[in-house]
Amino acid sequence: MDYSCIGIDFDDDSALVSYVYKDEEEPVTVSTVVGAEEYRIPVCVVKKKGMGQWLYGKEAKEYAEANNIKLETDLLERASNQENVTIEGVEYSLQDLFFFFMKKIITLPTKPGTVVNFENIAITVDRVTQKNMQLFWICIEKLRFPLENLMVMDHRESFCHYALHQEEELSRHNVVMFEFVENRLTIRMLERSRKQVPNVVSVMEESVYYDGMDKDSFLNNLARDYFAGRIVSAVYLTGDGFDGDWMKQSLKYLCTGRRVFLGKNLYSKGCCYGPDKNNDYIYLSDNEMESNVSLKVSEHGIYRFVPIAEAGRNWYDQSYEYEIFIKGEPEIDFWVQENNGNKPKIITYVLKDWPKKSCDITRVRISSKPMSTKEIKIGVKDLGFGEISPATNTSSEYLLKLE
Repeated sequence: MDYSCIGIDFDDDSALVSYVYKDEEEPVTVSTVVGAEEYRIPVCVVKKKGMGQWLYGKEAKEYAEANNIKLETDLLERASNQENVTIEGVEYSLQDLFFFFMKKIITLPTKPGTVVNFENIAITVDRVTQKNMQLFWICIEKLRFPLENLMVMDHRESFCHYALHQEEELSRHNVVMFEFVENRLTIRMLERSRKQVPNVVSVMEESVYYDGMDKDSFLNNLARDYFAGRIVSAVYLTGDGFDGDWMKQSLKYLCTGRRVFLGKNLYSKGCCYGPDKNNDYIYLSDNEMESNVSLKVSEHGIYRFVPIAEAGRNWYDQSYEYEIFIKGEPEIDFWVQENNGNKPKIITYVLKDWPKKSCDITRVRISSKPMSTKEIKIGVKDLGFGEISPATNTSSEYLLKLE
C-alpha cells in the first residue's frame, strides 16, 4: 500500500479494528487477546465508582458485572441520537462517551512506546445515516484529524473493496457474501461490468429471516436457489450465525466450483482498502448525490459554475466553502442539474432579516455540507466590502431540499 489507514467496523454492539501501514500488502486486525483471534470489542463504557476513571470494552463489562453497576451500551445509536445519561448525579453526553471509546480503540494498533499517525481513518457501518455521520464528524474534529481524510462507508462498500483486493481469480465472476446475525441472513452479491475501464461495480442486497429450521438445510436450500443461473467464483461467510460445526451439506455445495472463506473481520479490513487510489473500478452506491448543485459566479467577466454538491460522489464525502460578492438584492441562486439531461432548476435563497446597507454590494462566505442525498445544509455569513460596506457578521443557515 502507498498509504496508511486504520479501519473500524461498527455493528450493533461491538467494533473491530484493522489497520495497514505504508508498504504493507494487506490490513491486519487487532486481537484483544494475544495469540488468539478475538477481534470483537464491546461498544460500551463504565465509570468507576466514586472515581473519575472510565473503562471501555471487555474490561468495562467485567467491572460492571463485578460491581453490579449499569454499563453504558449501544453507544453508537444513543450518541447519534444525542442522548444524555446521569451517573452519580452528574450528567454526561453520550457523544462524549462515544468519543472516549473512539480515542481508545484508535490507539490499539500503536505499539508500546511508539506513536503512529495514520494518514486515513475509515469507518464502516451497516447503514450510513445523517445522524451517525454527524457523530463521526464531531469525533474526527475533536481528534484534530483532517476531515478530508475520513472515509465512512456502509458494509456493502467495504465488502466490495475487500473482495476486489483479493486474488483476481476470486472476482472473475460474481462474488457473494452471506452475513448471518441472529435470525437474519443478509445476502450481498457483487457484480462487475468489464465493458468499460475503470470497471463499474455494484452490490445487490437482500435479507432473509431464519425461522428456526435446521440451519444446514436452510443455508443449502437458499444458496441453491440464489445461485441458480448465476456463475459465482467466491463466497464469503461472516457473522456469529456461522459459529459451530453445523455446515455439512451446505458447505459441500458452496465449495463445488467456488472458493469459500469464513471470517469476522471482512468489513474492517475492507474499509482499509477504501483510500486506495489505484483501484481499477468505480463503486456505484445509493449514497451518491444524484444532482449537481452549483453557484453561477463571474470571474474577470467570465461566468462559470462552482460546485455546492457533485453528482456521483457520496453525500457524506463532500463539503465546499467559497467567498463571493453579492450585488443588489440579498439573495443567492442555486443551480440544480439532474442527470436526466433536463434544463437546470434554479432555487433562490433570500437572505431574510439581513441588515440594510447603503451600498448594494457585499462579500459573503458560503459553506455547503450535504446531510443526505436529498438535503444540503447551506451556511451564509456577511463579510462586508471594506469601508464601503463594513461586515455585520450576520449569518444564516438554509436547508436546500432536492426533489
